[in-house]
Amino acid sequence: MNTQANEIDPLKQETKRRVTKPVSYLQLYRFANQMDYVWIAISIVGAICNGLSMPIYSIIFGNLTDSFAYEDADTKLNKAGLNTIYMFVLGICTLLVTLIMYTTFSITSENQTKRLRRQYLKSLLTKQVKWYDEINANSLNTKVNSEILAISDAIGDKVITFGFSIATFLSGFLVGYIKGWKLALVITSALPVLAITIALIGISASWREQFIQKSDIESSSLVEEVLSSIKTVKTLDGEEFEFERFRRVILNSSKSIIKYGLYYGLAFGSMCGVQQFTYALGIFYSGVLVTDQIAPDYSGPIYTSGSICTIFISVLMGSLSLGKIGPCLSCFAKGKLAAMEVFQVIDESQEQEKKNTQGSFENLDGDIKFQNIQFSYPSKPDHVVLKNISFVIPQGKKIALVGESGSGKSTIGQLLLKFYEIENGQILIGTDQIPLSQIDTHQFRSQISIVSQEPALFNTTIRENLRLGNQRATDEELQTMLNLMNSSELIDHLDTNVGFNGNQFSGGQKQRIALARALLQNPKILILDEATSALDRTNEQQITRIIDEKFNKTTRIVIAHRLSTVQDSDNIIVFNQGEIIGQGTHNELLQNCEHYSYLISKQQQKEENGIGTLTFLEMETQRKIPGGSLTKIISQENNQFDKSKVQVLNTQGDVKQQFDKECNEEMKAEAVDNGSELSFWKSIKSLIVLNYKELPYLIIGSIAALGNGSIYPIFSQILADVIDNLLIHNPQRVNSIKDENERQQFINALDDTIINSATTLLILGFIYFVTSALECFCFSVYSERLTIRMKNEIYQKLLNSQSNQ
Repeated sequence: MNTQANEIDPLKQETKRRVTKPVSYLQLYRFANQMDYVWIAISIVGAICNGLSMPIYSIIFGNLTDSFAYEDADTKLNKAGLNTIYMFVLGICTLLVTLIMYTTFSITSENQTKRLRRQYLKSLLTKQVKWYDEINANSLNTKVNSEILAISDAIGDKVITFGFSIATFLSGFLVGYIKGWKLALVITSALPVLAITIALIGISASWREQFIQKSDIESSSLVEEVLSSIKTVKTLDGEEFEFERFRRVILNSSKSIIKYGLYYGLAFGSMCGVQQFTYALGIFYSGVLVTDQIAPDYSGPIYTSGSICTIFISVLMGSLSLGKIGPCLSCFAKGKLAAMEVFQVIDESQEQEKKNTQGSFENLDGDIKFQNIQFSYPSKPDHVVLKNISFVIPQGKKIALVGESGSGKSTIGQLLLKFYEIENGQILIGTDQIPLSQIDTHQFRSQISIVSQEPALFNTTIRENLRLGNQRATDEELQTMLNLMNSSELIDHLDTNVGFNGNQFSGGQKQRIALARALLQNPKILILDEATSALDRTNEQQITRIIDEKFNKTTRIVIAHRLSTVQDSDNIIVFNQGEIIGQGTHNELLQNCEHYSYLISKQQQKEENGIGTLTFLEMETQRKIPGGSLTKIISQENNQFDKSKVQVLNTQGDVKQQFDKECNEEMKAEAVDNGSELSFWKSIKSLIVLNYKELPYLIIGSIAALGNGSIYPIFSQILADVIDNLLIHNPQRVNSIKDENERQQFINALDDTIINSATTLLILGFIYFVTSALECFCFSVYSERLTIRMKNEIYQKLLNSQSNQ
């Protein structure tokens, strides 16, 4: 658990330490097969064709506009009808191409994502334990999902958008410059400013998204840690402290999210304003070009109302499509960045898998020799856990490892399971004394079983948990083993779900299920690391006796604090601060090892005084401890109270599901109190009431949104007036007028319309800038503060709820 809200995530520290290889965009398709490439080719061709449809549409629309300039009604009707048919056919073709394009790309991207997710999970499962020691495991789930999502987006429909936008941009400008390069050049002059605003939108949106993702990772990690140790929190009266930690985490991130929401609003408003300014400039210069044509000796290019519309639509569509390219490139960059981490994990795991499968090993006949072992955990390289130790574990014997906490006992089992690489020394296996590092890891581990003090039970049935030890075990064999482990009450409940981390059962029941699972494997080596610590003395003695009798040919390595359970061992090895200070039988050690005698007398004194590892009374006296100490206690690996009497809160393994469940229950309860079903509008009302302090932001943002919605209807009316005047005052008609005064009146009327329209668009552009910026900022503040309040309320309710819910 992070001790402070602003503590650097160990997952990020590990990321910085590792050197990652750059990944090219094409390498993102490493999980694509031949059929996927066919789908990709079809989709890209479809995207290009779809991109060409917009400039083609502008040409048809321009011709349709020019058809209204004909004096003859039949000609006008025929021309308009023909262009309408062209437009209809173009629409049908675009619909079909879009359907094929998105369908094929959805198929290939989903297939690749499934393969990537499967391979990534497989690689994570084969990573060495030291890798997990150096990361924040609670945030790993969120990080994995975000990385897979980033890669999926980079090879998903953003590729279609990119191809569509490039095709629209190039073809749009090509059509515009062919139709009239002067007007196209003037409109293009605003493109650099538009590109800058679009870039600012992408940057601000990207930064805002990063802060949102960071907040989600930190808060979900904290919540999962606290809820998984909810009994410890409640015992130490730490609900308020934990709530404050959670509140600080999301509050710190929310300030940055709102700040970049403001930047996004200003950038988006600037883009909207520049668009209207570009329209104003284009309309003004269109008037200039048309006026210049009203001259008897004019010999330049002719700009009709239709050609002006074509140029406007094609160039502006091309410019706007350019704005979609930036987010696509940003998405591709995020995908490549995520792939650097994901592909490195996959590649490292594949290399590790090759090392693990080197060599061959059929059985474990023979002794196990630890020879001059020196070891430090990778997460604490300066702390030497084992100091040049050597000892032998004879085949088929019971060996006990004893000592105080932190003396290095449990490390022996982890080294034997090849969880870590040994710095100095080696472990020799079998009659041929083969070094452990040269043995196939999977074959070796298949002959070893381990049961720890906190056994891991998976959120499935008892039967499925037991069969993890032996997939081919029959129900009769399962029942026999449960009987041996004094768990006959579970025989008729094999289909009972054990719950998250086995929280439906007591600590003793979990240990007995784990023992049955381990023994079903019929291992050559059995490691019992405090495996019976939650059992009472009678059950512990019975189970120990059964294991010794039924599995007397199995090499048993017992790691224990309760020394009465190991007194009959063939050899007891005493550890102290990473060194072996004595070994022999129980009687021999009592005579020759003072430290062993001290451990025995110390434990006898505790048992006489009725003191366990840590009583609830002792925990109660620590209730008023500093906040940092509470955090350390919660993050300890082993909860130090009797889990056979206390049940852990059932988080169902997913904090997000628990949050959603609490939120839904709260809203349903409110609906019941109101005597009606929860409707959409009642949900909206509930949210408004919850966030009533930010009501001014909602009102201002809604008014700004209404203003934004009215911009383009107003623009369409202005454009219609301009086109109408261009049709009425077209150069051919004006030049046919003989009266100079009447001719000048026509020219002045056209100029007035153009100037008024351009001025109106300038004002509209300024209004658009203000309303867009206000809408983005106000709703950013409103939504973020609503999210904070909902998270706070739900989390506080979870902290204060009864643990047995």
